[in-house]
Parts: sequence; structure tokens; C-alpha cells
Amino acid sequence: MRLLDQITQHATPLIVIGESGSDLTRPLRLPGAADFAAQIRACPLRYVLSDQLAAVCAELALAGGDRLSSCLDLIHLPAETFWIEWSESARARAAAGQHPCSGAGAPLRVGALVRSSLDGRRGVLRTFWEDEQGVPCLAPLETHLDLACRWPPAASLQSLLNGGLARLSATDDPGLEELLECMRFRYDPQWAAYYRDAHLAAEAQVQLLYASLATVARDMPLVLAFALLLGARNALATRRVDREQLNRRRRLRNQRPLLEHLEVSCRLDVGPCAATGHGPGRRAPRLHYVRGHLLRRANEIYWRKTHMRGRAVLGRVHSRTVRLSFGAAPAP
Repeated sequence: MRLLDQITQHATPLIVIGESGSDLTRPLRLPGAADFAAQIRACPLRYVLSDQLAAVCAELALAGGDRLSSCLDLIHLPAETFWIEWSESARARAAAGQHPCSGAGAPLRVGALVRSSLDGRRGVLRTFWEDEQGVPCLAPLETHLDLACRWPPAASLQSLLNGGLARLSATDDPGLEELLECMRFRYDPQWAAYYRDAHLAAEAQVQLLYASLATVARDMPLVLAFALLLGARNALATRRVDREQLNRRRRLRNQRPLLEHLEVSCRLDVGPCAATGHGPGRRAPRLHYVRGHLLRRANEIYWRKTHMRGRAVLGRVHSRTVRLSFGAAPAP
């Protein structure tokens, strides 16, 4: 079952034990996945990415060369409210340099509910995932986006628990640093109040923040890469999944209906391949991985795809370079 259906059919609220006074405990309800079921049902656009597309988006977000940060003027979020979902195992394997179809193990579904401004240049993302028991979960951190980078000063750790915005930094990677400058992170107000009432020590607050950031930090770059491909003329193929016939049978069995959505796949060739060319007398290099990189020329992006290079036991490279074309870029 898709994660979006798991959330909309998950009616169990998130109850934790909160502290009140020195020796009295009480149940406390916090925002959980079930609280967003109505918003996902009302969402006008719901995307489910294929494993290969999730891998492509991860590679674009991490690509060298001009980096995704050089294409921010071409990126517009596709709707004021939309859902996007992918297999985290496919994304993680691509980030680690493995083919998205390699490896074993049950896929972990991750999804994001995004609210955007009318121009698609600002937004707020909430991250959801499926745990090992198949229970949908909600991250306590919100991811905020402003592609124009109009931010107030970054918050201190203490102000984070009072509604402040945190910033991630990658000073050793200028391309990634520019991308992270477009993002800020903030605790959900009710989760922030819960953590404040816990009276955590400073070291525990730092550990909590790092653990929370690790859960959501990779999601907005993937969404931005998807939005970039969605705006290109030649990158993606979509298929509408109609659940009406299946839902008629589910209603007869008093089961909740499943949601219609768009399955999105990639038209680009991202399969495993190996280069064959080496000159006479030159020893063939061992098979090795080459990460993709971007090169931008006005409103066209040339993406040197991730590929394998070396001995040709796995086949031959037919094409490693993809050109993505866009309309005229809007004025800043």
C-alpha cells in the first residue's frame, strides 16, 4: 500500500506521556501522521515516484559541476498543495553510488506534504515515513523554502524551541552551501512546547536537533530536483492511477477507499552501463563509478549522468549526456 493511503487510513492519534509537576504524568496528544489525513485526501496533486526517478532526483541533488543551486531560477513548485512520495531505499542507494534496483530488503516509503506560494518559489514541507512495522510517522521538524533567500537571522538553539528557524551549513561545499541557504528548519509548535517542557540539558538539546535534522534534511533537495525535471519539456512521464473500480469493491467490504495519484517515471536512460573505449596499448581501467554532474547554458541543462566506467563486461554506454530544455527563465 502506498504511504499516502496508509496515512489516510491511519486513525490512531499520537499519544505520549508528558510531565506535569514533579511526580504526576499525564497523556499528551502531539501532531502525528493521522492529523494530516484530511489534508492529503484534499490534496489536488499526489505524485508517486518510480524507484529510478527517485534515484535520478537524488543524483541531481548531489551532482557536481554547476550543481542544482545554479538552476534555482528554473524551479517552481508545481501547486499550492501537493504530495510527493518515493522509496527511501532507492534514494539512499543512488546517494551511495549504487544502482536503484540493486540490493535487498524491504523498501522504506517516505513522503512529503508541501504547501507553496502562488509563484511556487516559497513553501513549507512536512516529512512522513513508514517505519519497520508499517506505521506512518511524522517528523517534528518543518522544512521551509525561500528560493529568493529572504530569511531573518538564523536562530540560536534555545530560540529553536521557541519557534525560531535553524540553518544547515556545508562550508566545505560551496554548491551545497548555496542550496542549503534556501532552506530553514523549524520545530512544529506543539512539538517545540513538548521539548521545552521536558527541560532537556543543553547537550541533549543538541543531540535532539541533529537527530531531527538528519530525518528531514535530504527531502527538500529531492523535491527541488523533481520540480526541476517536472518543468523540463522532455524529462518525465506521468500515468494517472484510477482507483474507482477497486474502491467499489472496497466499499462493499466496508473498507476505506484508496486515493488516486500520478505515478511519475523518468524518460532518461539511467540503467547500469560501462564504457568500453581505451586506446591501443592502454590497459583497461577497472570498473568504477563516476558521479554525474551538471552544466548549464542559458535555459538548457546538460546533465552528465552517473555511470560506470571501465571493463565492458556489463555492456556498452549508448549515451551519458542528457539535455533538459526549459522555457525562458523568469526575471528575478
